[in-house]
Amino acid sequence: LFGAMGYIRSMRYFDTLLISVATLGEPVAAELTAFAFGVGALPGLLGWVGNLLVAGGTLAVIYPSSTTTAKEQSKGCLQEVESDANEFV
Repeated sequence: LFGAMGYIRSMRYFDTLLISVATLGEPVAAELTAFAFGVGALPGLLGWVGNLLVAGGTLAVIYPSSTTTAKEQSKGCLQEVESDANEFV
């Protein structure tokens, strides 16, 4: 959904493990988007099982990572945004 530049830009603000695991959700999102636009079909039973495994694995990595470092990452993001804004002044 975001394309390569979205992932590259987000690496500045998030852990690379978090980004790489989040990319696993892209095929699932593409299936659902294609179905919503009427250009694709929903997967069969094994496809849904695979989608659930991917979603479960992604959450298993992202949830612990987000709860332990969310405050640290948000502070870092704010500091970087402020420093970027000061460069243009």
